[in-house]
Amino acid sequence: MSQEIEVRGTTFVSVLGAIEDLKGADFRAQVIQGMSTEASEALTLGAVIATGWYPIRWYRELFASGVEASGELMFARQVGQASIKREVNGVHRLLFKVISVDTLQRQGARFFQSYFRPTDVTLERLGPGHGVTRYEGCVGFDRNLWLEQLGCVEEFLVQAGVKVPRVRIRSGGGNGDDRCEIETRWK
Repeated sequence: MSQEIEVRGTTFVSVLGAIEDLKGADFRAQVIQGMSTEASEALTLGAVIATGWYPIRWYRELFASGVEASGELMFARQVGQASIKREVNGVHRLLFKVISVDTLQRQGARFFQSYFRPTDVTLERLGPGHGVTRYEGCVGFDRNLWLEQLGCVEEFLVQAGVKVPRVRIRSGGGNGDDRCEIETRWK
C-alpha cells in the first residue's frame, strides 16, 4: 500500500468552523474528543497550524467522529457545503459571481491539490453543463472524505450561480478507494 497523503492544516480550521456553524460549539468539542488522543490533543492545543501538513488519518478521524456523534450518514457532505460557504465570503463571493462555471470546474483540480498532497486530479469535459473530475492517488480517503468533496463541489457550483447543481460519484469513492470520479451537471 502506498503511503497516505497529507492534508493542509487550514482544512481543519475550516471544517471545525463549519461543524460549529452547523451544530454548535459543544458538538464541535464532542467531535474533537471523539478522535484519537494524538489528533485530539493537536487540535485542542492549537498545534495544527493553517500552513502545516498533517496525516490524512487525522482528517478521516475528524469526519468519523462527526458522523458518529451526529448519527447522520450525510454529515460529511453537509460539512463540505458549510465549509465552502464559510470560505467564500467578501471579495471571494464577488469573484465567484463573475467567473464562469466552466472556469471554476477547470480550477477545481488546482484548488483540491493545494489542500491534499500528493494527488492527481484532472477534469474531463463531456459537454456544456456536464463535467467529470477524476481524483487519483488519494491514499487514505474513505467514504466520508469523498462525501465531503461532493458537498464542496456542490457548494462551489452554488456560489458560482448554479441554482440546482447535480453532483454524484460516478465510480470509486468508497472506503479504501484512493480514486473517485465525480460527475457534475448544471444549467
